[in-house]
Formats: sequence, C-alpha cells, structure tokens
Amino acid sequence: MHSKFMFIIVYYTYNIHCFYIIMNNNKVKSIILDKIPLHELHVSGNEYHIKIIAVSDIFIGLTNVKKQQIIYKPLRDFIINNTIHSISIESYTLEEWSKHSI
Repeated sequence: MHSKFMFIIVYYTYNIHCFYIIMNNNKVKSIILDKIPLHELHVSGNEYHIKIIAVSDIFIGLTNVKKQQIIYKPLRDFIINNTIHSISIESYTLEEWSKHSI
C-alpha cells in the first residue's frame, strides 16, 4: 500500500510540472493582449520568471504601480495558483518607448 501512495505523489507532481510548462511566453502574451489594447508587447523568460515589456498610450499619466496593476490583472489567477511564479514588468508610453531600446 505504501508504494501505491508514493506512485500517486510522484505522478501528481509530474503532472503539475507539465502544467507549468504549458504556461509559455506565447500563452502569457495571448492572455494579456486579449484584455489590454497594447501597441507592443514583449514577453520573455521561462515558467519561473517572466519579463514583460508593455507599450501603450493607456499608460500616459499613470504611476508605475497603476501601470503594473493593469498588466497583472489578466494574469492574476495564474499568479495566485502558482502557474506563473514571478513577473517583472516594464511599461512605456509610445513616446517613452521611442526613446528606449531593448
């Protein structure tokens, strides 16, 4: 009986790991663009840390905290359930982006 229990734990852990891999950069990009009208969006990284660069004039006049909240909102459920572990966000208006290089 003990070995059956161990198999279930290993199998369960393996499936969770596979679930994390499914949340790739293209999926993150799709989730964000489905909810936010951005001029440009760059997503890089892996399932442990995702870097997001968002460009849009919706950020004009907003604080950095408010800009981040806008980007976090469509990803909230994935962050809460640990599908996404860590995110760094840079957000720019079109004017700011024209002065910045990746």
